[in-house]
Amino acid sequence: MRHTPGFYRRLALILLAKDIVRGGLAVLLMLILKAVGAPLWLALIFSLVAYTGLRLIAGTVGQPPDDAKWRPTPRSDFELYARCLGMRQELRDRSARIEDPHTYDQLGSITSRIDRILGVIAEDKKYDASAAFLDLMVLTDNFLTDYLRVVRRGFDPADMREQVGENLATLEARYERFWEQLNRDAVVNLKALGEIINFNLKELAVSSPRGGTS
Repeated sequence: MRHTPGFYRRLALILLAKDIVRGGLAVLLMLILKAVGAPLWLALIFSLVAYTGLRLIAGTVGQPPDDAKWRPTPRSDFELYARCLGMRQELRDRSARIEDPHTYDQLGSITSRIDRILGVIAEDKKYDASAAFLDLMVLTDNFLTDYLRVVRRGFDPADMREQVGENLATLEARYERFWEQLNRDAVVNLKALGEIINFNLKELAVSSPRGGTS
Protein backbone atom coordinates (compact mmCIF):
# COMPACT_ATOMS: atom_id res chain seq x y z
CA MET A 1 0.00 0.00 0.00
CA ARG A 2 1.39 3.39 -1.01
CA HIS A 3 1.21 6.28 1.42
CA THR A 4 1.41 10.02 0.91
CA PRO A 5 4.51 12.01 1.93
CA GLY A 6 2.44 13.51 4.73
CA PHE A 7 1.90 10.06 6.19
CA TYR A 8 5.62 9.40 6.43
CA ARG A 9 6.22 12.83 7.89
CA ARG A 10 3.67 12.26 10.64
CA LEU A 11 5.12 8.81 11.29
CA ALA A 12 8.62 10.27 11.63
CA LEU A 13 7.39 12.92 14.06
CA ILE A 14 5.61 10.30 16.15
CA LEU A 15 8.78 8.20 16.33
CA LEU A 16 10.85 11.25 17.28
CA ALA A 17 8.50 11.84 20.18
CA LYS A 18 10.00 8.73 21.81
CA ASP A 19 13.13 9.44 23.82
CA ILE A 20 14.69 6.07 23.00
CA VAL A 21 14.46 6.83 19.27
CA ARG A 22 16.09 10.24 19.65
CA GLY A 23 18.84 8.77 21.84
CA GLY A 24 19.45 5.95 19.38
CA LEU A 25 19.80 8.37 16.47
CA ALA A 26 22.23 10.52 18.45
CA VAL A 27 24.37 7.49 19.32
CA LEU A 28 24.28 6.33 15.71
CA LEU A 29 25.50 9.76 14.58
CA MET A 30 28.35 9.62 17.10
CA LEU A 31 29.43 6.18 15.85
CA ILE A 32 29.35 7.34 12.23
CA LEU A 33 31.48 10.37 13.05
CA LYS A 34 33.98 8.17 14.92
CA ALA A 35 34.07 5.77 12.00
CA VAL A 36 35.04 8.55 9.60
CA GLY A 37 37.86 9.63 11.90
CA ALA A 38 36.30 12.54 13.84
CA PRO A 39 37.69 13.16 17.36
CA LEU A 40 35.61 11.78 20.22
CA TRP A 41 34.88 15.20 21.69
CA LEU A 42 33.62 16.46 18.33
CA ALA A 43 31.45 13.38 17.85
CA LEU A 44 29.96 13.87 21.32
CA ILE A 45 29.17 17.52 20.66
CA PHE A 46 27.48 16.80 17.32
CA SER A 47 25.46 13.93 18.77
CA LEU A 48 24.33 16.13 21.70
CA VAL A 49 23.32 18.93 19.34
CA ALA A 50 21.44 16.45 17.17
CA TYR A 51 19.62 15.01 20.20
CA THR A 52 18.59 18.49 21.36
CA GLY A 53 17.36 19.43 17.90
CA LEU A 54 15.32 16.25 17.59
CA ARG A 55 13.79 16.90 20.98
CA LEU A 56 12.73 20.39 19.94
CA ILE A 57 11.17 19.02 16.77
CA ALA A 58 9.35 16.30 18.71
CA GLY A 59 8.00 18.93 21.10
CA THR A 60 5.64 20.12 18.37
CA VAL A 61 4.03 16.69 17.98
CA GLY A 62 0.46 16.59 19.19
CA GLN A 63 0.34 20.29 19.97
CA PRO A 64 -2.73 22.09 18.63
CA PRO A 65 -2.32 25.06 16.29
CA ASP A 66 -2.31 28.58 17.72
CA ASP A 67 -5.99 29.11 16.92
CA ALA A 68 -6.93 25.88 18.71
CA LYS A 69 -4.91 26.93 21.74
CA TRP A 70 -6.74 30.25 21.84
CA ARG A 71 -10.07 28.49 21.54
CA PRO A 72 -9.90 25.37 23.73
CA THR A 73 -12.78 22.93 23.55
CA PRO A 74 -15.31 24.09 26.16
CA ARG A 75 -16.23 21.64 28.91
CA SER A 76 -19.43 23.28 30.09
CA ASP A 77 -22.25 25.59 29.05
CA PHE A 78 -20.76 28.31 31.23
CA GLU A 79 -17.47 28.11 29.32
CA LEU A 80 -19.45 28.46 26.09
CA TYR A 81 -21.07 31.55 27.56
CA ALA A 82 -17.65 32.95 28.41
CA ARG A 83 -16.62 32.36 24.81
CA CYS A 84 -19.70 34.29 23.69
CA LEU A 85 -18.51 37.22 25.77
CA GLY A 86 -15.13 37.10 24.04
CA MET A 87 -16.78 36.90 20.63
CA ARG A 88 -18.92 39.93 21.49
CA GLN A 89 -15.77 41.98 22.05
CA GLU A 90 -14.33 40.78 18.74
CA LEU A 91 -17.47 41.87 16.93
CA ARG A 92 -17.31 45.27 18.61
CA ASP A 93 -13.69 45.71 17.56
CA ARG A 94 -14.44 44.78 13.96
CA SER A 95 -17.55 46.96 13.84
CA ALA A 96 -15.50 49.96 14.91
CA ARG A 97 -13.51 49.62 11.66
CA ILE A 98 -16.58 49.99 9.43
CA GLU A 99 -16.59 53.27 7.50
CA ASP A 100 -19.93 53.00 5.69
CA PRO A 101 -22.53 54.72 7.97
CA HIS A 102 -25.46 52.45 7.07
CA THR A 103 -23.44 49.27 7.59
CA TYR A 104 -22.08 50.68 10.84
CA ASP A 105 -25.61 51.39 12.12
CA GLN A 106 -26.79 47.88 11.19
CA LEU A 107 -23.90 46.34 13.09
CA GLY A 108 -24.66 48.60 16.03
CA SER A 109 -28.19 47.23 16.10
CA ILE A 110 -26.87 43.67 15.98
CA THR A 111 -24.35 44.20 18.78
CA SER A 112 -27.10 45.81 20.85
CA ARG A 113 -29.22 42.68 20.43
CA ILE A 114 -26.22 40.54 21.35
CA ASP A 115 -25.79 42.50 24.59
CA ARG A 116 -29.47 42.01 25.48
CA ILE A 117 -29.37 38.29 24.74
CA LEU A 118 -26.22 37.72 26.77
CA GLY A 119 -27.78 39.64 29.64
CA VAL A 120 -30.88 37.42 29.62
CA ILE A 121 -28.82 34.23 29.42
CA ALA A 122 -26.92 35.28 32.53
CA GLU A 123 -29.95 36.62 34.37
CA ASP A 124 -32.10 33.52 33.75
CA LYS A 125 -29.08 31.19 33.96
CA LYS A 126 -29.94 29.70 30.56
CA TYR A 127 -26.34 28.85 29.80
CA ASP A 128 -27.47 25.84 27.76
CA ALA A 129 -28.49 28.34 25.06
CA SER A 130 -24.88 29.50 24.71
CA ALA A 131 -23.88 26.84 22.16
CA ALA A 132 -26.54 27.84 19.62
CA PHE A 133 -25.93 31.52 20.27
CA LEU A 134 -22.18 31.11 19.79
CA ASP A 135 -22.80 29.50 16.40
CA LEU A 136 -24.80 32.55 15.34
CA MET A 137 -22.13 34.93 16.62
CA VAL A 138 -19.36 33.01 14.83
CA LEU A 139 -21.36 33.19 11.60
CA THR A 140 -21.65 36.96 12.05
CA ASP A 141 -17.96 37.29 12.82
CA ASN A 142 -16.97 35.27 9.74
CA PHE A 143 -19.16 37.42 7.51
CA LEU A 144 -17.80 40.64 9.01
CA THR A 145 -14.21 39.44 8.73
CA ASP A 146 -14.63 38.62 5.03
CA TYR A 147 -16.33 41.97 4.40
CA LEU A 148 -13.51 43.91 6.05
CA ARG A 149 -10.95 41.94 4.06
CA VAL A 150 -12.64 42.87 0.77
CA VAL A 151 -12.98 46.52 1.79
CA ARG A 152 -9.33 46.64 2.82
CA ARG A 153 -8.40 45.53 -0.68
CA GLY A 154 -10.36 48.39 -2.22
CA PHE A 155 -13.55 46.60 -3.27
CA ASP A 156 -16.63 48.31 -1.86
CA PRO A 157 -18.98 49.21 -4.73
CA ALA A 158 -22.56 50.33 -4.11
CA ASP A 159 -24.09 47.05 -5.25
CA MET A 160 -21.89 45.12 -2.82
CA ARG A 161 -22.89 47.41 0.03
CA GLU A 162 -26.53 46.75 -0.83
CA GLN A 163 -25.95 42.99 -0.65
CA VAL A 164 -24.07 43.38 2.62
CA GLY A 165 -27.00 45.36 4.00
CA GLU A 166 -29.42 42.59 3.05
CA ASN A 167 -27.22 39.94 4.67
CA LEU A 168 -26.92 41.97 7.85
CA ALA A 169 -30.70 42.45 7.89
CA THR A 170 -31.09 38.66 7.69
CA LEU A 171 -28.66 38.21 10.57
CA GLU A 172 -30.49 40.85 12.58
CA ALA A 173 -33.77 38.99 12.04
CA ARG A 174 -32.16 35.78 13.28
CA TYR A 175 -30.98 37.55 16.44
CA GLU A 176 -34.49 38.87 16.96
CA ARG A 177 -35.94 35.36 16.65
CA PHE A 178 -33.34 34.09 19.10
CA TRP A 179 -34.35 36.84 21.51
CA GLU A 180 -38.01 35.90 21.25
CA GLN A 181 -37.34 32.20 21.75
CA LEU A 182 -35.09 32.92 24.72
CA ASN A 183 -37.83 34.95 26.41
CA ARG A 184 -40.67 32.59 25.53
CA ASP A 185 -40.60 30.88 28.93
CA ALA A 186 -40.62 34.20 30.74
CA VAL A 187 -43.61 35.42 28.71
CA VAL A 188 -45.52 32.18 29.30
CA ASN A 189 -44.80 32.31 33.02
CA LEU A 190 -45.91 35.93 33.18
CA LYS A 191 -49.21 35.12 31.47
CA ALA A 192 -49.77 32.19 33.81
CA LEU A 193 -49.09 34.36 36.85
CA GLY A 194 -51.50 36.98 35.48
CA GLU A 195 -54.24 34.39 35.15
CA ILE A 196 -53.60 33.19 38.72
CA ILE A 197 -53.77 36.76 40.02
CA ASN A 198 -57.03 37.44 38.18
CA PHE A 199 -58.53 34.18 39.47
CA ASN A 200 -57.52 34.97 43.05
CA LEU A 201 -58.95 38.48 42.79
CA LYS A 202 -62.26 37.09 41.54
CA GLU A 203 -62.37 34.57 44.37
CA LEU A 204 -61.59 37.31 46.85
CA ALA A 205 -64.39 39.51 45.46
CA VAL A 206 -66.90 36.66 45.75
CA SER A 207 -65.91 35.70 49.30
CA SER A 208 -65.71 39.25 50.66
CA PRO A 209 -68.87 40.80 52.30
CA ARG A 210 -70.49 43.50 50.19
CA GLY A 211 -71.40 45.66 53.13
CA GLY A 212 -73.55 45.74 56.25
CA THR A 213 -73.60 47.07 59.78
CA SER A 214 -71.84 45.59 62.70
